[in-house]
Amino acid sequence: MGKFGKIVLGISLSVGVALPLAETEAAAAVQPDITGELGVAIDATTGEILYDKKANQQGYPASITKVLTAIVLDENIKADEKITASATAVKQDPSNQAFLLKEGEQLSKEDALNAMMIKSSNDVTYAVAEKVAGSVEDFAVLMNKRAKEIGAVNSHFVTPNGLHDDRHVTTPYDIALITKEAMNYPTVIQAMGTKEDVIQTNQREVRIVNRSEIHDNPLALGGKTGFTNKARNTLVEILQKDGKTVIAVVMKTSRAEEYNDIAIMGNHAFDKLLAKQIITTDQVMDTKEVEGQKVSLLAAEDFVLTYGKGEKPEYETKIETIDLKQGFKAGDLIGNVNILKDGKVIKLIPLKSDTTINVVKSSSMNDKEDESGSKIVFMVLVGFCFLLAVYPKKRNSKSRRRYLG
Repeated sequence: MGKFGKIVLGISLSVGVALPLAETEAAAAVQPDITGELGVAIDATTGEILYDKKANQQGYPASITKVLTAIVLDENIKADEKITASATAVKQDPSNQAFLLKEGEQLSKEDALNAMMIKSSNDVTYAVAEKVAGSVEDFAVLMNKRAKEIGAVNSHFVTPNGLHDDRHVTTPYDIALITKEAMNYPTVIQAMGTKEDVIQTNQREVRIVNRSEIHDNPLALGGKTGFTNKARNTLVEILQKDGKTVIAVVMKTSRAEEYNDIAIMGNHAFDKLLAKQIITTDQVMDTKEVEGQKVSLLAAEDFVLTYGKGEKPEYETKIETIDLKQGFKAGDLIGNVNILKDGKVIKLIPLKSDTTINVVKSSSMNDKEDESGSKIVFMVLVGFCFLLAVYPKKRNSKSRRRYLG
């Protein structure tokens, strides 16, 4: 993920842009109840809580833990690296019987992600933790560090796969924030949205299928299920409707009601939101003059702003660019536009150039380089002449013979 903020040279700011929309109806009515004891639905763009049933109360997450594990995996393992199953990894309690690793078996990063999300493979997840950190204990340190960075401050993770440990706890809101962060990782979201795949290890080829009802929901972009006897059923889903995207999480629920719980929270969240497309792909977001030429900064993707009913759809934009004097080609990503709401960045849209700028070195710079090169050649010649004068021919001849053997 390119982060132009680290090399920012040019910044422009437009503040308080208000869309010319009429006031709408008041906020949705009191939220309906769900069977699950803990639940939350948030705006996937802003993080705003739209449904709250003890959203910050701790519970056991079970396998929805794997969303965080997938983020840490994606950040620390390269696409061409292999994950190898250890003797300890293959002894993990199985989540399925369709795909169980054998000691020494290897699989790719992509296949590991899919095994974790499609079959919730506990052995694969354990092997991932060992690959990244050397041990599950050290991997848990990375998990907790990453969770705090995301804002999941009411969680403590111990196991990479969510197998029960009394100390392994989180909240629906924390899982929602972690899932919101996961949406910045295309490979993770792709795995969460994949129903079936063929896993290729160094020993065999196995077809795996997600038997959950996540992929039966036409609104679901992806999700993750979880279950242990103490956690009961847990579920997180990313839902999209009419340009609005929400994340719903339920914990301490039943197998019979978990999907209905998600639907109730999701529908309530959608009812509380309005959406307006404010940026379209190839829209001119700014113009710059580089080397005497006008360069348009074009949005590389669409963006839909969501806001609550009764609210004014206000936002700010902040343009950032790389050093444009270095030159670039048409279509190159040369910056980004940050979308801010209430002073908080809610989305980053890449910006691309509409033209090519070739930077030619000035003649003065070329002259300086030629002059510098001439000085170096002159000094080398002087040094060589000095050596010829100092060393007698006889010693030079002996030296050459020693070198030739």
